[in-house]
Amino acid sequence: YIWVQEEPKNMGPWFHVSDHFRSVKLKIELISRDVSASPASGSSQRYNERQNKIINKVRAASRLEPESKYIKSIIKI
Repeated sequence: YIWVQEEPKNMGPWFHVSDHFRSVKLKIELISRDVSASPASGSSQRYNERQNKIINKVRAASRLEPESKYIKSIIKI
């Protein structure tokens, strides 16, 4: 399973989700922004770079075609 979140690992629901998956003995991979003390970079260019990095990691991890409807729905969010 893959858990994707826009927030860095140290923010958002990741720790709750990973504890749940561990308790039911399922392996889960996290794809998120790098750990940060701040939720935003303050730069729209940097935001877009980080967003594209997440999307590319999802594509690689899921082995979905770039034009997949699932990838398109992630990009629209």
